[in-house]
Amino acid sequence: STQSTWGIHLRISTNMGAFISQPRIIINDDLLRSYRNTILHELDDSYQAWIEQGQKMGLTKYEFAQILGLTQEVIEHFDLFDTDRNGLVDAFEVFCGSAVFSRGELPEKAKFVFNLFDFNNNQKVSRVELIMLLQAVCRGVSKLAKLAEPGQQELEEWAIKAFRFLQKDDSERMSLADFTRWVDADQEVKNYIDCFSHSYDPSEADAVCQRLKSTQADLFRDIYDPETKTASVDDFDDVFKRSMGGPTDEEFEQLVLVLDKNHNRRVHIYDFLEAMDAWNAFTAADVNGDRVLNIKELGLLLWLRDKKMPTEAETQEMMRKLDTNRNMTIERIEWVQFVYAELKKNEAS
Repeated sequence: STQSTWGIHLRISTNMGAFISQPRIIINDDLLRSYRNTILHELDDSYQAWIEQGQKMGLTKYEFAQILGLTQEVIEHFDLFDTDRNGLVDAFEVFCGSAVFSRGELPEKAKFVFNLFDFNNNQKVSRVELIMLLQAVCRGVSKLAKLAEPGQQELEEWAIKAFRFLQKDDSERMSLADFTRWVDADQEVKNYIDCFSHSYDPSEADAVCQRLKSTQADLFRDIYDPETKTASVDDFDDVFKRSMGGPTDEEFEQLVLVLDKNHNRRVHIYDFLEAMDAWNAFTAADVNGDRVLNIKELGLLLWLRDKKMPTEAETQEMMRKLDTNRNMTIERIEWVQFVYAELKKNEAS
């Protein structure tokens, strides 16, 4: 089954093949951002509060808010997990989803979720308990990200693979060290967790773009002529190009063609920095680093430019406008040329 959310498409395959088509979830609302900004160890207090309240699996809205220490937007947070609208949320899904999205290292997250299912307090889980753990993790993160979740068969196959990897039969139990070793070694599981754990926040990307532009401006001033405020593109050394994300020779020369108005391989600082706004935004939007943008990444690019979420229709219209070869991807220079042309058109009007 498939389901999409803004900025990422997650495909679940029945043979447990590689199913992550984008590496990271894109954070596009403040509710999800609050889970991403939670420090993992902050969940320890919630976990203790849950134990003190009797470790109920189904939590009411009041219990949910009390355990997590929520005082604002309680209904909105609760509804993220209460997808069947029965007035209860699964405590394991809440803790596992929150832990995976939180800020923390993978081994610590693995320990946190493992301990939730160590029902005998002996630092070991059975295969059945591992399936329950995987189910809670997948359901928790999927509800937060509003994505489809792997089916029961896929989770059981994951558990079988884990025990095979550890050379254990069904009657044996998996230790915390075993679990951590398996999660770290199984690239498919690791990719799935990283998709949520290393989520992508456009507001942070915007701040990075601004810092990058400041660095580029300083580097440009180191090589430009103060009188003409122009610099020779032949003076752009490796350090300078690294600040631009290491463009290919073709990308760099295409940029020069856009900015070299007098055809003397000199670029004015104003034109350069205007182009870098578009250039850096493209880099930030290229979530999977393949130097082209698909339609989901284009939505992120438009967010970075306009500081508001584009509608699906707006994103598709921009794709039609920029995608001249109709391959459903946008190249960096196409975007830079478009933005630069729009700037010049506005200046002339």
